[in-house]
Amino acid sequence: MNQWWRNAGLYGLFAIVTIALSTAVFAEQPQTLETWEYSQFIQEVEKDNVNKVSLSADRTRILAQSEDGKRFFVNLPDDPDLINTLVRNQVDISIVLELKDSDF
Repeated sequence: MNQWWRNAGLYGLFAIVTIALSTAVFAEQPQTLETWEYSQFIQEVEKDNVNKVSLSADRTRILAQSEDGKRFFVNLPDDPDLINTLVRNQVDISIVLELKDSDF
């Protein structure tokens, strides 16, 4: 009978480890962020649908967050009025050296 319990315990442990590993592997996958067109971004800023942005130090890319919490990237053209547009629409601005998905 002891052999039976040892085998049952071993199979039970194997099942628990398998479930734990499969849960870790198939858990929520990281969200890939979409890239918006610059014109769409400016329209959303002017509608007050963007509440904060992280601007790359070289001013070529923005990681933005909309009012509903959705995050997205924007590749920036050379627009000297961008900062004024963001300030006028009360968007929180931060400057980062390198943009990552976790900057908010």
